[in-house]
Amino acid sequence: MNWATSATPSPTWDNDASDPLTDIETGMFTIAEDIGREPNVGVMGRGLWRYLKNHPDIIDRLKYGQTPGAGAKVSLDGVAALVGLERLMVSRSLIDTGNEGAAESLGFIGGNHLAMIYVPGSAALDEPAAGYTFVWKGREVNRYREDQEHADVVECLLSWDAKVTASDAGYLIKSAAS
Repeated sequence: MNWATSATPSPTWDNDASDPLTDIETGMFTIAEDIGREPNVGVMGRGLWRYLKNHPDIIDRLKYGQTPGAGAKVSLDGVAALVGLERLMVSRSLIDTGNEGAAESLGFIGGNHLAMIYVPGSAALDEPAAGYTFVWKGREVNRYREDQEHADVVECLLSWDAKVTASDAGYLIKSAAS
């Protein structure tokens, strides 16, 4: 996705001297200033989550949730509440970027990036939204028998497309860890 604004923090969040809370607040402020609404959803790559959940600034802010015998637990919900998002998600899917036939080269799809976006409660023409999934034609389900394969086949067809509808309703913090 191409958002209207993006930034690469310096230093990156794998450095304890970095300030991820200020970097996130910059993105939140930018969206609010551009569209008049606060971003409410964040999506980050698994590669970045490992640094953010162990960052001393995050742990320091959440440490008072600890109990005797158990340290503070940094959770997605806790970090989301800390920065003012309704939802914070981690992309945990893998992708193989190696050439076909070559050794596999697995990496997390979301990399070391964080996207913050505004998502309205329901679709509306007069409200900005980072994007929508457009669906046309109903779902079509076909069933048939493949006698040669001794198999029943169920085929489902759906026509859809995801589109960015307001690029200023999103902010990308890219390459936030090395």
